[in-house]
Amino acid sequence: MTISGADADRQEYLILGLGNVGSKYCQSRHNIGFDVIDSVAARLKLRFIPGPGDYYVSKANQASSGPWWRRLLGLASTPSASPGSGSASDYPERPGLQHALLFKPTTFMNRSGQAARQILERYDYPA
Repeated sequence: MTISGADADRQEYLILGLGNVGSKYCQSRHNIGFDVIDSVAARLKLRFIPGPGDYYVSKANQASSGPWWRRLLGLASTPSASPGSGSASDYPERPGLQHALLFKPTTFMNRSGQAARQILERYDYPA
């Protein structure tokens, strides 16, 4: 999704991992989106809570260890290594990027658009 105008300066990302709820689908190819988003949440030490719609939500924000995306990539919060080394200095700060919201729809894969619409409306993003 491309955001322009006043929304271009928003300070968050909405990240939606698709999958199917229930033990029947655990560890299946149908749940790769859930697996990825669960891995991101585990790496950032986040937990999901039921959202006000057909989804679970978790919030990654800046903490004392630095922005959420630096923690996700395992980068130090202060640049210290030389450029090109895969260090934090290779990833310049993104002014205004404060947090990301992670989502897991509970509508099953074929109806995930329903949850996505609820999320966009709830967080006031253009559909």
